[in-house]
This record gives sequence, C-alpha cells and structure tokens, in this order.
Amino acid sequence: MATVALTESMLIIVYAFAMGLAIGVGAIVARRIGERDPEGAARAPVQAIVLGVGLAVVVGVIGVAFGGRLLGAMGGSAAVVALGSRFTRVMLGGIAFRACDFRLPKAPRPMNGPVPAPPAGTRGSGWASPSGRGGHCRVAYELAHDRQ
Repeated sequence: MATVALTESMLIIVYAFAMGLAIGVGAIVARRIGERDPEGAARAPVQAIVLGVGLAVVVGVIGVAFGGRLLGAMGGSAAVVALGSRFTRVMLGGIAFRACDFRLPKAPRPMNGPVPAPPAGTRGSGWASPSGRGGHCRVAYELAHDRQ
C-alpha cells in the first residue's frame, strides 16, 4: 500500500500539470473563437497535444530510469523501494503510453495471472492501471477530428 500511495502522489503532480495545460488550451481556444479565428483555435490543441506527449515521454523515461530512487526520495523505506520500485517504474513509464494511446490489452486479473499467463503481482497491477486509464487521448483525438 505504501508503494501505491507514494506512486499516486507523484502521479497527482503530473495530472495537475496536465489539467493546467488542458485548462489553458481551453482558454486559448475560447479566445480564438471569440476573435473569430477558427484556424487559430484549431492550432492550439495540436500544439498542446505535441507538448503533452513530449512531456509525458520525458516523465516516462525519468520514471522508468529512476523509479526506485523517486520512491526513496518520497520517503519510502528500503523495503518499500525493494518491493515497489517495479510498480513505480511501470506506472510512471505508463504515462508515455497513455499519452500516445498505446493501450495494452487488459488481463482480467493481472495481479493473480489470467489462465495463460503467470501471476505478475504488483508489476501486473502496474501494467493494468495505465492501460485502463489510457482512453482519454483517443477520445480527444476523435472529437478534434469530427468533421460533421
């Protein structure tokens, strides 16, 4: 539980930046629409997606490379770091997958192992969480490209 709490605390910071970016883009789009500049309004979300994916890749690479160290820096004990660093690396690395919409097929029971695969424990939980949270980028893309 300590691993999940510390990892989610790191993710909340990332989510806060993402929400701030989304709110800012919404304001820019509203301003451009108010100025009767639909082309400018269409460019802002594209730039935000590029920025968001770039930042997600950076956070993902740092998370995979330094997941254990980040757990320790957040106050995790040596036991928490030893047992949970894989979970943290997968969750932070999964940010890049979510941003790029590379959703992994969800196993019905990733921690205990579905029938053809061995149990994966916290690592399985780490893979299931990003895959389950990944659909928002695809929905935003589809809405942005709706040509009705």
